[in-house]
Amino acid sequence: MTGFRDVLVVSDLDGTLLDHETYSWDAARPALDVLRSGGAGLVLASSKTAAEISDLRDAIQFPDWPSIVENGSGLLEPGEDPQADLGGDTSLYRTLRSAIAGLPAGFRGFGDMTEKEVSERTGLTLSAAQKARMRRFSEPGVWEADSAGFDAFIAAAKKASWPTRLPLSCRPFLGKIRAAFAEPRAQGRKAGQMPFSTYFKRYHR
Repeated sequence: MTGFRDVLVVSDLDGTLLDHETYSWDAARPALDVLRSGGAGLVLASSKTAAEISDLRDAIQFPDWPSIVENGSGLLEPGEDPQADLGGDTSLYRTLRSAIAGLPAGFRGFGDMTEKEVSERTGLTLSAAQKARMRRFSEPGVWEADSAGFDAFIAAAKKASWPTRLPLSCRPFLGKIRAAFAEPRAQGRKAGQMPFSTYFKRYHR
């Protein structure tokens, strides 16, 4: 089938491309086959990490398209395998963790938890929890102190110019996605570094 080369689909994952209960993409398989055979593009956009998304992107056979990861705060490059280089450049994540440590106590992020604890809190398998902890740009977690302490935490984060909630936004990446869509796709092509935002958020199951 031809005729979809001018089509670019941007899709969320949980409850959209993936079944909300089973996380299966079987129901979407016919539509994905039509998009792929017609030459359309598919950009995945999710709160999941690059390590979580890369396997799915390969499985649905759209590895040559970028994916928006960690609620819009990062980009998984076409053809990139974040697990091959142990999660990629984590310098921003280390900076973020250091900044959180300087805020009022009470926030417990994924970086403070073992894979077992992340699994227990989220319902993820241990393998999935391991990938969820392979973060580059953001730090989900839970608040373990009182509400007054949380207000102080948020106020301190805002004063330090660290956004505490960042809605999913594709705008920082639209230029790069358009370029990937317009230019001939080449195996292993790497795009230039993109700007990104960082954020904290309370984790909700």
